Amino acid sequence: MKKNNNSEKFPLQDELSQLEKKFEQKILELKMARLNGDYKENLDQQLIEEKIDKLQDKINLLKIKKTTTKKIVTYRILETGEAKTIELTNEQEPDHFQNRISATSPLGLALQNKQEGEISEVKTTQKSYKIQIISVSEKNNL
Repeated sequence: MKKNNNSEKFPLQDELSQLEKKFEQKILELKMARLNGDYKENLDQQLIEEKIDKLQDKINLLKIKKTTTKKIVTYRILETGEAKTIELTNEQEPDHFQNRISATSPLGLALQNKQEGEISEVKTTQKSYKIQIISVSEKNNL
């Protein structure tokens, strides 16, 4: 039986989700603080705004890390049944000979945010073809 544990596979996504929830909570707290008095005199409001700024900085950093995190993806071309494994990289690191594909290439875009078992369509200027995701994992950079 296949176990689907995304928190182990994508810890950056989990951390990003948690930070985004905290961010939304702080926005609500700020709205409540604004209802409780003068903006300049409300210390609670100023503290909340500082926390919001810090959370936004962390969220932005995680989004950058998430988009540059390398993933190892194995997929099957449905027309031929051929299975391939590639490393999904950022735009500066593709290397076709080492099976390193840019996340912004047609294949990379078709693989973005996909999970095992999903079917996606690769659209190039010459043709389109369907692939099925066999496995996705983060590359250990250690």
